[in-house]
Amino acid sequence: MKLFSYKIEKVADGMRLPVSQHFKYTSFGVHDNIGKVHSSGRYIGSAEPGVGFFARETASHSYQHFVNDCRKKQDTNYFKMLFGGEPSFEKLMRRVNAALKSETDPEKKRILEAYLTSLTYARTNEHLERIVRAVKNKIKGSIDRSQSSILSHFKNKLSKVEREMSNIQLDASTMCSPEQFERFSQMVAAFDKVAALRHIWMSTDTYSDKYQQVFFDFGIFDFIKSPLDTPIMRDAKGIHYYFYPNYVLKARSSVDFDLIPLRGMEFICNEANLANATDSVSSVAGDIASILTIPALGLTYYFTHMHVVAAFAEAANAYTKSI
Repeated sequence: MKLFSYKIEKVADGMRLPVSQHFKYTSFGVHDNIGKVHSSGRYIGSAEPGVGFFARETASHSYQHFVNDCRKKQDTNYFKMLFGGEPSFEKLMRRVNAALKSETDPEKKRILEAYLTSLTYARTNEHLERIVRAVKNKIKGSIDRSQSSILSHFKNKLSKVEREMSNIQLDASTMCSPEQFERFSQMVAAFDKVAALRHIWMSTDTYSDKYQQVFFDFGIFDFIKSPLDTPIMRDAKGIHYYFYPNYVLKARSSVDFDLIPLRGMEFICNEANLANATDSVSSVAGDIASILTIPALGLTYYFTHMHVVAAFAEAANAYTKSI
C-alpha cells in the first residue's frame, strides 16, 4: 500500500523525493490569517478544507468523545485513498463551481466565489507543505548549505501563499459598520459563556421524545476570517449554524447553505416546566433549567443552566433589534 501513497517529484535541481499523496489537514487559512490562535483549544478541521472548529479544553467526557470522533475522521486511511474517499481539492472545487452556476443570491455567490479562490491557494499550500515534509525527511541529521537553501525556498513560498490568501478571504468585520461590529462582539461574548456549557440537548425529531446532546463552539466556514470568534450552534441532524453580523449561515455542507437575516430574529429563553415534555430529556440530562427557542431557525435547545442562557438571549435580542 505504501508504494501507492507517494509520488517521486523533482523539488530542485539534483533532488527528487517521494512526496506523500495523502491529503494533509492543516490550519492554513484559519489561525494565521485570523492573526491569532484561539485561546480555548486546538483547531479541528472537517473533511472540507476551510471548515472546522476550535475544540475547548474541558473535563466533559461526552465533549472529549465528540472531539475524538471528529479527529479520527482525519486519520490517514489507505483504503480511503485508493478508492477516492480522501478529501480532494479538485472534487470540492467542482462542487463549488456547480453550486455557483445554480446560485442567484448575490451574497451566497460572493461567499462561494471567495471560497473557490481560497481553495486554489489552499491547494497550493497543502502541496508545498507535503514537499517541505519530504525535504525534512531527506535531510534528517546534518544539513548542508544547498539543502538548507532548498528548505528555505519552499518555506518562503509558503509564506507568500499565506499572505496572498489573507488578501482574498472574506472578512466578517467588513460586513457592517465598525459600530455594528462592536455591538455584535457583545453578543459573541455572551455566546462564549453558553458554549462553555456541556449539557445542551435537543429533540431528534419533532414528534419524538428522544433527545440528543449537542455542542456549541467557535469555528470557521469557507475560510471566512474574522477578528472575532465565529459562533457555531449545531442541531441533532448535524447542521451547523454560523453567526455573522448580518445573518446566520445555516450550513448543510460548505457549498449547500442558507442565509437567514439576523435583523429582528427573536431568541426566547424560558424557565423549564418539567411537568411538560421536558420530563423525558430530564431523565437523560438531569434537571433541565431553561429552554432556548429560536423560531426563525426552527431550533429549540434544553439546558441545565438558566442565568447564562438568559443573558445570551438578552444580548442576542438587544443586538438583533439594533440592526
